[in-house]
Amino acid sequence: MSHHLCLVSDQTMPNYLPIKAQEIKPSKVTLAVTDKMKTQGERLRQELSGHGIMVDILSLGADAASFDELQDIFLEWVSNHETEDIVLNVTGGTKPMAIAAQEVFRGFRKPVFYVDVDTDKVWWLDSSLDTPKWSVKCNITKPITTATYLALHGVTLESGQQAFKNPEWFEFAKELAEKASNRNFGNLLGQLNRLAKEAENRNSLDGGQGDVSSTEWMNLLESLWANEITRDKTRLLFRSNEARFFANGGWLEAYLFHYIKRIVPYNDTTYLNSILKGASGERNEIDVLTQTHNQLFVFECKTRNYSNENSAAEALYKLLAIGSPKNIGLRTNNIFVTYRDLNDADLKRADSYRIKIIRANELHPKHIESKLKAILEREL
Repeated sequence: MSHHLCLVSDQTMPNYLPIKAQEIKPSKVTLAVTDKMKTQGERLRQELSGHGIMVDILSLGADAASFDELQDIFLEWVSNHETEDIVLNVTGGTKPMAIAAQEVFRGFRKPVFYVDVDTDKVWWLDSSLDTPKWSVKCNITKPITTATYLALHGVTLESGQQAFKNPEWFEFAKELAEKASNRNFGNLLGQLNRLAKEAENRNSLDGGQGDVSSTEWMNLLESLWANEITRDKTRLLFRSNEARFFANGGWLEAYLFHYIKRIVPYNDTTYLNSILKGASGERNEIDVLTQTHNQLFVFECKTRNYSNENSAAEALYKLLAIGSPKNIGLRTNNIFVTYRDLNDADLKRADSYRIKIIRANELHPKHIESKLKAILEREL
């Protein structure tokens, strides 16, 4: 098997993914690392070593090294490994690093490949080599785990549910989703959220009766009881803390999680209520987290009413901060799922933050799966 020389940069994925392509999977990797990229290099070393791959480090010194100095370093390395089946992954590094390394490899008639960061396809850059395997495009299709994706970016997946623990409540979630475009029912759900939250603040499972004069409210209470979320059909007497959380918006997270699992069925990929620990020790909770096509998707789910007086700006900014490229990589996609429509200012704000919105009228069981597929299965 081959020996890859990789140029380390902020984008660690192009240096990691080739181990998932059987045609070019290396037995050994040397990471060319500048002083600035030592942290990224160490993350790669740990993950690659975990797959039984031998890893060496080639120090390039300061980022300001001249082109001639870089060329000399690569020339010496190739000369020392000329008899091996060496291959250059030219995707990362600075432009001077990439140019210097490619010129040296071309001079020794050694193969060079590039990983297209938008498609994760491997492209060989020298068609003059007469070995057939070097002239073909190699697709990287085997998925990586979400924990590995995060680790490559210095983030630890501390916890998260891989299965919804109370599937008997799912029919109630579907019932609420079907009524998402009904504004009057949205106001009713607001009352449910408020009472469930007040009960939590009191450390109680009894949220009270609510508006007993409202037929719609009494119907909602009966539905909660029929779906075994409450113990009484005339008041909010929750069966458990989990049931109270579910009624206070947790149902929307579980609902999204269910449909995402149908689209992304791989193990170790999709998580409900996950806790991420960043490189600086900060912790963030993510409602639903999944990873497909080597892209990360962060879902924030909200059932509260965001009117002109109660903007979603804070929630949108929080999502932007948690899912920023600086925190969890350049391949992160942020999605804000709202049971209540956003105002125009918040829609523009989300667009400027590159946050996708799943709106109330898209939550219906007839629409949600196609909406999620459009986000998760886009052509790459």
